[in-house]
Amino acid sequence: MASVVSTMVDLLAGIPSIIYGLWGFYILRPFIVSIGLSPQGYGIFTSGLILAIMIIPYATSLSNTTIMMVPNELKEAAYSLGATRLEVIWNVIIPNARSGITASYILAFGRALGETLAVTMLIGNANIIPTGLFSTGNSMASVIANQFGEASGLQLSSLIEIGLLLFVITTIINAVGKFIIKKMADPDIFVWLGRKKSATEVEITRAATIVADRLCGAVSDPIIRNAQEKRQLAAISEWLDARGYEHLPAGKGIKFDQMPPGTYSFRMNVPVKRNEEKLVNIPVDAVIMPRSAQNGSFPLLIEAKSAGDFTNVNKRRKEESQKMNQLKSTYGDAIRFCLFLCGYFDSGYLGYEAADGIDWVWEHRIDDLSNYGL
Repeated sequence: MASVVSTMVDLLAGIPSIIYGLWGFYILRPFIVSIGLSPQGYGIFTSGLILAIMIIPYATSLSNTTIMMVPNELKEAAYSLGATRLEVIWNVIIPNARSGITASYILAFGRALGETLAVTMLIGNANIIPTGLFSTGNSMASVIANQFGEASGLQLSSLIEIGLLLFVITTIINAVGKFIIKKMADPDIFVWLGRKKSATEVEITRAATIVADRLCGAVSDPIIRNAQEKRQLAAISEWLDARGYEHLPAGKGIKFDQMPPGTYSFRMNVPVKRNEEKLVNIPVDAVIMPRSAQNGSFPLLIEAKSAGDFTNVNKRRKEESQKMNQLKSTYGDAIRFCLFLCGYFDSGYLGYEAADGIDWVWEHRIDDLSNYGL
């Protein structure tokens, strides 16, 4: 769904301004007349609204690129500490991408400032001082477009001066936006920043390759990881269904420690204590309550891990160790937590997990789940 929306936004950003102008003239303007905001539909409000519609896809496309450049490690670290999706967005993604998002809208504003055709078709082209939001008027670009062909003498000089002023304002706005984006740039990638010597072809190629790899990874890594996790959870579900377990769909409002015996659920939030006081939710891929469970028993908590998660051993080990420690400090040693592994994990990774008291089950030996009393 996200890729479809992103593609549509990119398409909207590339539509010529005359198309927006025609849409505003034949669709938006009659609508404004019909609801009684303006007798003829022309005016500052109509032209401003069409400009907003025009620049939002452009700014959104730039902002999306900035957001995708936020390192996955930051987001995954926040998730491992129990942050919800909304908390990750507000506390991790937006703070890291804030300057880029701001710069995107500054550049979009600079584009809107110099827009001519769409504004000329809808602003009313009246050489008067506007008295309200729905009054007709003129913009610098529309004045030049309307009068330049027949201008001469002092009028021509005035139009040229208006054009020069518009050029200066647009240049300043674009310079500010690019300055903000430049400040965001990683000097380890764009090594020519801050030096007088221009970038070499090799440096540009290397930087472009790194940026392209990050953008591709930002799109592909979640897709691959989600597909692998979905397959792993399907294998667990098939194994449990064959043994008479009942699946509890997510969103039923049942707490993990109140699940009936012989049931399981996926992607549940388990509350744990942080700093010995505050309760936060940590996501768990699979939660299984054994059929033999007694009142007050805890279910088995399973984290699905596929090949590739071991590439940053230290980070992954810390995430899983943190989750295990939080669970034990909240519920004691009776809580059970294990990994469901698929693919190649070296002895170093497994040794770290074993040292932290974390057990695991291989997907190709899924019957080992029965050792947990399932």
